[in-house]
This record gives sequence, structure tokens and C-alpha cells, in this order.
Amino acid sequence: MSGLQGLDELRSCLATLADKSAKKAAKAGINAGLMELKKAIVAGVNSSSMTAAEKQAARKTVGKSLKKKGDDYAGKAGFGVGKPSQKKKEAARARAQRGQRGTNDDRGVGISASNIHWLMGTGERRTASGHATGKMPEVLNGIIAGAVSASDSQMVVAAAEKVRKVLASEAAKARR
Repeated sequence: MSGLQGLDELRSCLATLADKSAKKAAKAGINAGLMELKKAIVAGVNSSSMTAAEKQAARKTVGKSLKKKGDDYAGKAGFGVGKPSQKKKEAARARAQRGQRGTNDDRGVGISASNIHWLMGTGERRTASGHATGKMPEVLNGIIAGAVSASDSQMVVAAAEKVRKVLASEAAKARR
């Protein structure tokens, strides 16, 4: 985990607010910070040395997730993170059907959120009967770490700005 500047001040400010407004603002702030991290990961994929098809597949798998843990919210962003949209589910189902044995296209399902880890590299792989299926080179290594360090300050700025907007909105509601 990276050391984000300004987090302690933000927490102390939120502690003084009404509980509901503070939680709403915190959730919005974390979500805004995650969006910046997600953008940085996509930028890292775009600047990598992967093929265009690999880049496209990797970009599609970048996501974020925000969950409540007790009274706090925890978020993460990365490859294969988050729930797929209905459109992504349908596309995955179609790819899986195309790759089934006995169809005209036995080439596999391609890279998706369920197998993006292949682009992080694998050793020599074999089927259950012992036939070699090859290995995957490491092409995604370092992208997440680079994205975190590149977007560190942007995440804090985006989170603080979003918290300010939500708190201003909550204050305006309270005045009515």
C-alpha cells in the first residue's frame, strides 16, 4: 500500500461531520480515487509493449470494486476486478460457445477477466494427458505498481475534490 498524503487530515475532518454524510462523502471520495487509479492502469497498458490485441483485451478487464467492511469502505482496482456488466457477460458467453469443441472454431476463448493472469506469465503448461500447451510470456508485470506510483497524488486530489462536492451538496440539503 502506498503512503497517501493528506489522508489523516481528511479522516479527522470527516469525523466531525454527521455520521451519514461522512460515510457518503468517504464512499464517494474512495470511488473517485479508484477511478484515477483505473485510468492510470489503462494508460500503463496503452504504453506497454504488448500487441494491439493483447492491449485491447487487457483494457477490457481493468475494473474497480468498492465494498463496505464494517463501518469503513475498502476499494481495489486492477485486472479482473469488479463485477462484469451484462454486455461483458454476454460477450464472454459468446466467446465460450465459439471455443467449444465440435464447432468450426476450436481456437479458444481469448483473454478475458477470468484468464488475464495468463498475461502475467506462466511456466510451461501441459494438459492432463501430458501434451504441451506452451507458456505465456510476462507482459503485464509492473503495470499496477507503475500506475499506483504515477496516480498517487491524482488519487488524493480527486478524492478530496469529490468529498468537497458531496459535503457541499449535503450542506445544501441540510439548509433546505
